[in-house]
Amino acid sequence: MPYMKKIIFLDIDDTIIFNGQFPDNYLEIKEKIEEARKSGYKVGICTNRTYDKNVKNIRKVYNLNRIILTESGAVYHHKYFNNDLIKNINVKLYKYLRENLKEYNIELSTRKKSDIKLIRVSKGRKVSTSLLLFKMNNFEYNNIYEYIRNIDFLEKYTVEKDIENKKIYIYNKDVNKIGGMNKFFEDNEIYFITDVETLPLPKYKNINVYSVGNDNEFNKYASKTFRDVIDAINSLIGKE
Repeated sequence: MPYMKKIIFLDIDDTIIFNGQFPDNYLEIKEKIEEARKSGYKVGICTNRTYDKNVKNIRKVYNLNRIILTESGAVYHHKYFNNDLIKNINVKLYKYLRENLKEYNIELSTRKKSDIKLIRVSKGRKVSTSLLLFKMNNFEYNNIYEYIRNIDFLEKYTVEKDIENKKIYIYNKDVNKIGGMNKFFEDNEIYFITDVETLPLPKYKNINVYSVGNDNEFNKYASKTFRDVIDAINSLIGKE
């Protein structure tokens, strides 16, 4: 059976955004995305991030289609990867950390000043949560990461490390970007362009993972490896 559409999903961080900023050649990337769209591809986003004003702005700047998977591929618009929403875990974790890490000021908010900020689960965030540890040095960050990773009631959840941005992501173990793409877009031909994937990904006949960058440790999980997003899109539209 022929696929309905051809979709390119772009990861955000370290793929089309670097250290929170658009790269110097973002206009070239934007032009290449437009070429892909004119060649018949839809171009969207798949990211760990929640769907907030920053993601909306990135979509607008790059003129992407409104095909956006967020929270590690778990959310597409108001459709969810599964029904195991994380609100109760979020509150439970907040109470647990307040009780057991009394040496730190912990808040269930991003607005209040604190050592550890636990993202409040809201309308825009249903299936994952994040901890922000901006004030921590790397040693403190790693200690807290290991502590949280070994909390018993988080056994069914993935606790993901992002030491560069001093964040810790928590989401359901059965949630992953490739699985989300397959669940929501299984009848489409899909190309996922990302910097690295730190875990082996499930394989589906209709999904190809294109890795960009120089991190050879993780490129083994990709179908093909390219220098950057422009090279990867050139390959798809026949301009290698």
